[in-house]
Amino acid sequence: DAFPHLLAEFFDYDLVFVTDGFDLFFQKPLQHVLSAYHHIRQSLGKPIVVSAEHNCWDICEHPVYPDVAHARYINTGMFAGPPRALHRWWQWIGANRHRLAQGFGRLLNRVALDQSLANLAMPFWADRVALDVNSTITHSYYRDGLCYNHGDQTFFGCYSHYTPAMLHFNGKIKDIMGQFYPRLWWHGKHLPEWPQVMVDFHGQSLSSICPSTTTQTPVSKPHT
Repeated sequence: DAFPHLLAEFFDYDLVFVTDGFDLFFQKPLQHVLSAYHHIRQSLGKPIVVSAEHNCWDICEHPVYPDVAHARYINTGMFAGPPRALHRWWQWIGANRHRLAQGFGRLLNRVALDQSLANLAMPFWADRVALDVNSTITHSYYRDGLCYNHGDQTFFGCYSHYTPAMLHFNGKIKDIMGQFYPRLWWHGKHLPEWPQVMVDFHGQSLSSICPSTTTQTPVSKPHT
């Protein structure tokens, strides 16, 4: 309930990116993220862009899901858009959550309730919500192997060959992420010049969240 109220505090010209917390790694600069978002929005004419993945967690039969071989299911580990559009989207989902979950009562007890509800809402919002099926912004790794390009020092999907701006270590792959990065976010890189980020609806400085980010090195060399 707090999220729609938070979005009301932004300006119309703002662009809001919402991501998961400490299971996310940014491997490309902010400009890449912005360019990828605007490309998807202009190509599909939809203001809200949500990350996608190969694995389907709950409702898999929506006809609105794109007919692609990989990353066709919604994953709310990242979504972006103008604040008013996101506000209307989540306010509608919240107001209709019981109707959406009718017949799927078990989903209301899930930890990832937001993803289940966003999934159920897709047939009603398919004209305004686009999926990042090429994982240009975020790739949610779960049933895709994680490979490493030593040339440009980036991770990519072993099967999908996507090289996203953000890596979302989703599901059981969280168990292996600590082998390579003791702390994610901008590991081993200079922090972006953002005065504040929102964590659990509270403003914090990036340096306070990741005080040793610029000095850390991987624990071991990443491998497939």
